[in-house]
Amino acid sequence: MEATLAECSQKTDNLFVECSTSQKRYTDNGWRKPGFDHLNVDQAGAWYEEIFARVCSDNWAVQSKDVLSHTKREPFRILYHLKKTQSADSVRG
Repeated sequence: MEATLAECSQKTDNLFVECSTSQKRYTDNGWRKPGFDHLNVDQAGAWYEEIFARVCSDNWAVQSKDVLSHTKREPFRILYHLKKTQSADSVRG
């Protein structure tokens, strides 16, 4: 996810990212266990926001965050809208 997020943040001014709250989504696919408790929306949200802050440059911000009903197995997912706050041209001056 991090590599894709970094690449996409170089190509657009808006990103929409749907994030899982299920640890099993990661571990069942052979990835390491994420830094939140299974189905804990608040912990998952904080974990994803740390990733956004680390991977995207400082000129990105969370525009909106919506918790969406999903399935019985994963009751909630988080939909983020990330927006570039400055264009590369305005940063160069």
